[in-house]
Amino acid sequence: MNRFIATPQQELEITQRYMNGESSHKLASEFNTHHGTIADIVRRNNGSMRMNKDSNRLYSLDEHIFDVCNTEEKAYWLGFIYADGTINRQRTVILDIAEKDKEHLEKFKSFMKIKNPIRPGEIILNGKSHKHNAVYVTSQHMGKVLLEKYGMTPNNKSINGLENIPEELRIHWIRGFYDGDGCTMSRKISFLGQLEEIDFIINFFNLPSSRYKYQRGNMYYWYATGKFADIILHKMYDNCSVCLERKRERKSRS
Repeated sequence: MNRFIATPQQELEITQRYMNGESSHKLASEFNTHHGTIADIVRRNNGSMRMNKDSNRLYSLDEHIFDVCNTEEKAYWLGFIYADGTINRQRTVILDIAEKDKEHLEKFKSFMKIKNPIRPGEIILNGKSHKHNAVYVTSQHMGKVLLEKYGMTPNNKSINGLENIPEELRIHWIRGFYDGDGCTMSRKISFLGQLEEIDFIINFFNLPSSRYKYQRGNMYYWYATGKFADIILHKMYDNCSVCLERKRERKSRS
């Protein structure tokens, strides 16, 4: 293999493509060089090398998408991941939801700009089959941001990270949280979560409420009824650009 000497334009292209998720091995093959040379180019242009699991990623993604929360979509998906997602110790974000909400995972994939497959599964609870679908996204950088900036740890979650979501975007975070762990009934809504999460939501809406300890584990739920439920639903769903459609449809019928 002849020694590869990249032009300044090639160095910029290689660095940008690598930082956008392409692997060093793929780039090395395209430019007819060794992956170590690609690594040298990236470092020389102030890029950072990913760990092996990220370098061997099969599907590209914008792993910097949550570095700054400055849009409705980002706030919404942070809330949804907070409520219905999991981050394991390998920094893999897992969204695992009911089969009927598969279309919502497609929205998440579109937002993340990923082509990761949706994996079907089935669990048996109390003798009944429950089908579900999941998306797995591994990124050391994104996992670190979600952990350190937004308080999403593998074993617990903290609302302290919500200070990094602008006040004007927190209603979208709450809608994402509600779409993940909320319930709409006839003129009644409820949120399920840890005590500090429920208190955050209660304080945000500043409305009369009731709160009871959930029967299984250290979980709480908060419910609002009548006109208070209507106010919250309108605040969450009126003119929103992203949501779980069946929740918005139930809001329209309530």
